[in-house]
Amino acid sequence: MSKVKYPNRSALREANDIFLDAIRPFIVQHLRGVQGENIEDLIDEALPTDEAADQFRQVFEKENNIEAAIDFSYLPHIIRKHWERVFAQQFRKDMTFQSALWLIRGGRNSCEHRGTEDLDAEFVRGHLFLIADVLETINRSSQKDEVETIRDELFFDDTAGQLESENTELKEALKAAKADNAKLRKALNATETKKQSLDTTLKEVRKDLGSYKRRLTTASKRLETAEGEKKEFKKDLNRTDRRLEATNDKLKAVNEENRTYKGELKTVSVELKEAKERGDTSQECLEATRNLLAITSIGNPEAQRIFPRLDTESAVRLLDRRETNKKDYLLALLERKQQAIIYVQSEERIEQLLELVGPENAAVIGKHSEWTSDMEEQEILDKLAGDELMAVVSSATFSSLMPSHSIEHFVFCHLAPGLDVFCQRCQPAFTSEKHAYLHLIYNEEHDKQWLIEKYPDREILEKLYLKLKEPSEAGIENLCSKLGILRLKLETSLAIFEELQLIQWDDSSVRCLDAVKKDLEESETYCKGEKLKQETEAFCAFQLDHTIEQIWERIVETQSLNIV
Repeated sequence: MSKVKYPNRSALREANDIFLDAIRPFIVQHLRGVQGENIEDLIDEALPTDEAADQFRQVFEKENNIEAAIDFSYLPHIIRKHWERVFAQQFRKDMTFQSALWLIRGGRNSCEHRGTEDLDAEFVRGHLFLIADVLETINRSSQKDEVETIRDELFFDDTAGQLESENTELKEALKAAKADNAKLRKALNATETKKQSLDTTLKEVRKDLGSYKRRLTTASKRLETAEGEKKEFKKDLNRTDRRLEATNDKLKAVNEENRTYKGELKTVSVELKEAKERGDTSQECLEATRNLLAITSIGNPEAQRIFPRLDTESAVRLLDRRETNKKDYLLALLERKQQAIIYVQSEERIEQLLELVGPENAAVIGKHSEWTSDMEEQEILDKLAGDELMAVVSSATFSSLMPSHSIEHFVFCHLAPGLDVFCQRCQPAFTSEKHAYLHLIYNEEHDKQWLIEKYPDREILEKLYLKLKEPSEAGIENLCSKLGILRLKLETSLAIFEELQLIQWDDSSVRCLDAVKKDLEESETYCKGEKLKQETEAFCAFQLDHTIEQIWERIVETQSLNIV
C-alpha cells in the first residue's frame, strides 16, 4: 500500500467503497423479489426524512440507476424497515446483521469527517474485521478478500524479519530468551486472551447499550404519539357523543312526524272511501290518491315521509326514503309498471344498477349518459312513452324531455353533484301530465365518493405519472388492470396530463413526452375537479342532513311554475 498522510483513514474509506459496491446489488436483488411492489417506493418509504427521500428521487431520475441512487446512509434504514418482510429469513432472523450495518455506517461517518489526525488504529482494525464479516455473511467472498488484504497490508509489521536478516546473534539471543521465559510468556498469553475476551464483552455491552438507548428513544416517541392519539380519540368521542345526541333528537322528531303521517294516511284513506261512495271525486283524483297510497306502502311505511303532506293537494310530491334498501325499493317500484327515470352518479353506476335489479328488469330499462346523442336520447324517450321500456337509468340530465310528458317517477339513487343539476332533474316532474313523485333513496355511506372516483387528488396524480414513465403495455385496459384504478379516474388523469403536454394518449396507447414538468394548477380539468369538490361538499351535506321540507322549498324556489 502506498504511503499516504492518513493511512488508517484512507484504508477504511477504501474498504467502505468496496462494501457499498457489494451491498447495493444485494439489497436491490432482495427488494425486487417483493410481489406487487415498486422498488423505488420500497426504498422511499424506508428513508427517515423527506429530504432524504427527495435526494434519493433526484439521483435516481438523474442516473436512471437504482443502485447508484442508494446512499451509504440509507443502508441500515432500508434493512430495518423491510427486515421482517424481506431480509429476516436470509439471516435466520439474527438481528446482528442490522447492528453491524449501524456500526459500519458510524465508521464511515468517522472517516469522512476531515480532521488533523489519523483515525485510531484499533478503531480501524475493528471496522475492517466487521466489514469483512458482513461481506462473508452476504456471500461476497471476493470483496471480503479485498478488505482483508487492505487490513493485512495496513497492520503488517516486518521489524522482526529485518532484525533476523541483519543480526543472527540477536535472533539466537531472542530465541534463547523466549525459551528462558516460556513460563512468563504462557502467563502473558493467558492474560492477553483474558483481555481480548474482556474487550469483546465490552464491545458487546456497548453495542447492547446503544441498542437499548435507541429502543428507549423509539419507545418514548411512540408514547408521545400514543398520548396524542389518545387526546384526539377523546375529542372524536366527544364529537360522536354530540352527534349521537343530535341524532336522538332527530329520531324523536321523525317518530313524531311518523305518528302524524299515520294519522294523515288514515284520514286520507277514509276520505277517499267516503268520496268514492258519494261519487263527488273525479276519476283522475281517485287514481292519483290510490297511486300515492300504493307508493307509500313500498318498503317500510314507518320510515316513509312525504311532502307536501297527504292533507294538502299537490300534483308533485317528494318522498323521503334516504338510507333505504335501494334494491328492494327499486324492485317494488318497477313492479308498478309506471314510467320512471332513475338518476345515478356515473356510467359505472348504470351497469351496477342494471345488475342490481336483475336481467328480467334490466331488459326493459334504457341507458342514458352524457355521451348519449340528442337523436339517441329522443329514441329512448319515445320507447319509454310507447311502453317499450319501463324506465330509463341515467347519469346525466336529459336535454330533450318534452315539456308535456307522462313520466310519473323521478328517482334519485345517488347524491346530485350540485344544486343546479339537482333542480334541473326535478323540473320535469312539474310538467308531467300525471301526478309525479320525486323519490330520494340515496345514502351517505356509499354515495359521497363519486367526485373522488372521477377527479384524483395531487398525490395520486404524482404517483400515477411516475408509473406511466415505466415501460409497459400502455393500453387503457392494461393500465386500469396494472394500476388497480377505475377507468373513469384514469381517463380524467390522462386528460390532465395531456393538458399539461406531458403525454399523448388514446384507447390503445399512452406515450410520455419529453416535456418540462408543470404545476397541476395549469390544467383546467384539475382545477375544475378541485372546485367541484369544494362546492359540492356543502350541497351533499344539504341533501343528507336537511329536512324534507327544506329540500322541497329549495326545489320550488327554482321552478317557474306555481305548485297547485
